[in-house]
Formats: sequence, structure tokens, C-alpha cells
Amino acid sequence: MAAEKDDTNDQKDEDARMYAALGFAFILLVVGIPLWWKTTKVHRVALPYGRIGELGDVSLIHEFEVDVVTTNEFRAKKLAEDLQESFKSSKILRPKFIGRSAQASEMAALGAIHKLRDLEETADLPHPLNPGSLLLLEVPGLARFTESSVVLGNRRTVYFAGDVSHVKLVAVLQDWVLQENSIKLTIDAMEAPTKVGRDAWGRRRIAPSPSYDLLLSLVIPKPESIHVVWDIQKAVSDYLNLFLNHLSRLAEVNVKSQVLYFVNLGVRPKLVETGGPMGFGKHYFIYEDFLPHIITPLEKKIASQVARNPTLNLVLYVPPCEDAPLYIYSKRTAAPIPNNAFISPQWGGIQITDPSPFCIKTEKESAENEATVDSGSKVNISMPLLKNTVAVPIDSVRVMGIFIAQLRLLVGIPDLDPLPKTEVLPLSGPSPREWEMDLLARVRTIEQITSAKLTLQSLSQLLAEIGNIVIQNDVGASVWEATEGVERATKLLAAGDLLAAFAVSRDAFVSAEKAFTDQSLLALLYFPDDQKYAVYIPLFLPVMIPVVFSIKNIVLWFSKKLKGSSKIKEE
Repeated sequence: MAAEKDDTNDQKDEDARMYAALGFAFILLVVGIPLWWKTTKVHRVALPYGRIGELGDVSLIHEFEVDVVTTNEFRAKKLAEDLQESFKSSKILRPKFIGRSAQASEMAALGAIHKLRDLEETADLPHPLNPGSLLLLEVPGLARFTESSVVLGNRRTVYFAGDVSHVKLVAVLQDWVLQENSIKLTIDAMEAPTKVGRDAWGRRRIAPSPSYDLLLSLVIPKPESIHVVWDIQKAVSDYLNLFLNHLSRLAEVNVKSQVLYFVNLGVRPKLVETGGPMGFGKHYFIYEDFLPHIITPLEKKIASQVARNPTLNLVLYVPPCEDAPLYIYSKRTAAPIPNNAFISPQWGGIQITDPSPFCIKTEKESAENEATVDSGSKVNISMPLLKNTVAVPIDSVRVMGIFIAQLRLLVGIPDLDPLPKTEVLPLSGPSPREWEMDLLARVRTIEQITSAKLTLQSLSQLLAEIGNIVIQNDVGASVWEATEGVERATKLLAAGDLLAAFAVSRDAFVSAEKAFTDQSLLALLYFPDDQKYAVYIPLFLPVMIPVVFSIKNIVLWFSKKLKGSSKIKEE
């Protein structure tokens, strides 16, 4: 009886141990491991990999209308057909030439002009209003106003004489207005930067961005001897803002200014005793080859690299009197370069002003003051008495004119190469020409679409190859927005809606850059699977070994229980 009771207690103890092991194994295998797998799984939002891959097969095409208006309908249609045939092989730009004869009101307006400027100001001529469109207008008697047979206006109009062939008009459109070869070279350079280089226009143009900082710096190396008189805020308001207001349609420009003291050029100018330009005998000069050495020390002091937006620098350097006048010499001509200014591609521009006339004037006044004091006469206390203090007023018209000319080149307005018997109407103010703004919008749209497309392709390839990279919801949303934006901008550009295509491509560009530079993408980039196993195996292995070995005992115990139940049923 006692033996049976002991066997019963042993059986209960064994059952308790087996149930405990079974419960522990159940919790670990059924609950613990799936929970660990779920909590340590890398979160990856689904991305449109297929649509991103298809972006590489999409061609960028800009279609727009070009009206050809002549005094004869047959000549207009023939000219439009010849122009259309000339642009047949164009891969990016697809102009649609429409020829017609001038209406009676337009002929009257052409007959009433007295100078070339009247062509721009009359309201009776059909100047295009749609961005991207153009007008080729024949002007009877154009030789009365100019020797050129083709005149490119400030609006979206090209004026030409009656004897001009379509070949001449094609050259003006391709080389000046549309710049298709340069745009094609830009796309090739973006897609294969190690194989194709950009031309001068592409290298000089600042990279696309929704906003820029424009930093104006007045550099005075010796403020104890030079007192600069310049209302920079008024100069920006009167001149520069007129140009920036037009650029605001394409990008936001934040204007900042600063004055830097005790900053030198970093290059010692050379002295020339005789033969100076502009009536000066003695002068100083530096060769343009040393200009990179000038930018390096200036950039450290300007501190434009700490800005969040891409920065364009416009620097006005006022040399001290002992180094004035200071000129920049061309190595090729051994003569001063025009305007004594230069630009550095995608960085900014520097110009050197000449304080020497005021230095000479102050020296003469100081000498007269000394003579007056020696003779016992009264001295005007408002007159400067210190020889080394020179008041140098800045000519805002000249300085801002040079700054605007530099800014035009830096933002992407091309410097046109001369064509025979062809001219461009001079600007009447700092505002850019209408066709120049269209060109900027076109090239920026194409650059932004291409950049967004390449960024998405690089990002999708990276995410597909490395499965440990986290893809958060905001990153996925940015990728989807960029993909849809590239597709939509491409369609709008092909439909001729230039401004809408620019706006959509800018948003796509920003979204693609935001997704590519998101910090969360780097969270597990350098944490591959082998390292993950190396971390978790020491934690799970000591726990799993008893569980694995207990499974055998659980199976034997469970089999024994089944046999016991079967034996009881048979009895």
C-alpha cells in the first residue's frame, strides 16, 4: 500500500515537471521566438521599384509653339516647313512652327516704328505670353534701324529681315535662344559624370535648389586707413531686387550682407612704376592665374559654407591706398581684364574697386590743411586732419551693375557667342529678358527631373541590395511623391506647360533628395546578418539547449501516458 502511494507521488512529480517543461517550451517556441522576430524585424515600407526602373526609359521632351509671321502667307508657310524640317532630328526640344501672314493691324504697327525699341513696346504686335513659346516676326525695312539681319528682342520675339533664310533663324534659335546642345550635354554629364563633361555654361551654373542665399561681402583689409561710404541696403533695394524679383518665380533668394575687416587677398600684388592704364602711371596688379588663391582665404572668412542653402557670394574688395590702383591682369593679353572683376563657377564673383582718386584727393587736402595751419589761419574742424584716413564712396550704379552681370552668369543665363549680322537688343534695366527666364525654367526643369530620376534609381538599387536598411513611412512617402512628380513633370513638359512642369519637378527633386539623405536609412546599414547572429546567439543558446533536450523527455513522457491510457481502456 505504501509502495503504491510512493509510485503515485513519483508519477505526480514527473507529470508536474513535464507540464512545467512543456509550458516553458510552449512559451519560448510559440510566444517568445515569434515575438522576438516581430520586434527585431526591420521596418520596410513598400516602394515602387518597378515604376522607378521604368523612369530610365522615359525621354525628356519639351514641346512648344513658334509662330512665324511674315508679310506673305506663302513665304511664312514655306519658312515654317523648312524650320520644322531642321528641328526634325531634335531629341529634347520639339518646336511646332506655325506660319501665317501679318494682319492689317500688325502691318500698321510695323510701319509706325521709328527705332528698334518700338518693336518691344507696341501693343499691336503678337508677342507671346505663354512661357516657352516664341515668335519669329519679319520686319519690313529692318535695314533702316540696324545693319543686322536678325535681332533678338528682350521679349519672346525674334525679328528678321525679309531676305533671311531659315538656316540663319535655326542658328539663332539653337545657339542663342534654346541652347539644346548644351542642355543635352548637361543630361549626359549628369548620367555619366566620369565620361562626359559639361560645357562652360553648365560648369558655371549653380546647382538646382528651391532656395539660395546671396551673400554680399564688403572686404576692407585696412579699416584704419579706409573709410568706405556705401549704403548697401539701398543699393540692393534700388538695383538688385529688380533682378531677384524675376528669379523668385524659379527659386527663393535670401539676400544677406556683411563687412569684413582685416582680410587680405592672400596674394602680394606686383608693382608697375610706369605704363598704367586709365591714366595712372604707377599701379599694382595680380595675374588671373592667382585668383583661386584669392578665393580660398576669403571663403574661410566669409563663412558661407555654414548656410543650409547653396550660397552665391558677391565680394567687393577695397584695397588700401598703398596698393591702389590694383588691377587683375590677363595672362594672355598682359592687360587688365574688363571691369576689374571675375567669377568663380558655382561660387560667386569678386570685383576690385579703385580708391586711388580719393587717396590722392585726401593727400592734397591734408597738405593744404597743413599749410593753412602753418600760416596761422583757422582750421575747419569738419575737415579730416588725419593723413591716413580716406573716405571712399562707392558708386552703386557701377558696382551693382557688375554684380548683376556676374549673377546672370552664375544663375544660368548664358553668355552668347557672336553670330554674323545678328544682335541682341540691349537691356533697359536689371530685369532679365523673357526668353532668358524661359531658358532658365527649361534647363532647371530638365536638371531637376534628371537629378530626381537618378537619385531614385540609386536609392532603389541600394535598398533592394541591402535588406537591413530601415525604410520609414516618411521615407516611403517621399519616394512615392518623387516618383509621381517625375512622371507628372515629364508629361507636363511634353505638353508644353513649362511653369507647371518646373514647379512639379522642383517638388520631385526636393522629395528625392529628402528621401536619399534621411538619417534613418543609416540605422542598420552596417549591421549585417552575421553580426546580428553573433549578438543574439549567446543570449538564446543557453536558454534553448535545456529546452531542446527536454523535448525528448516530453515526447517519451507523452508516449508513456498514451500507452497507459490505452492499457486502462483494454482492462
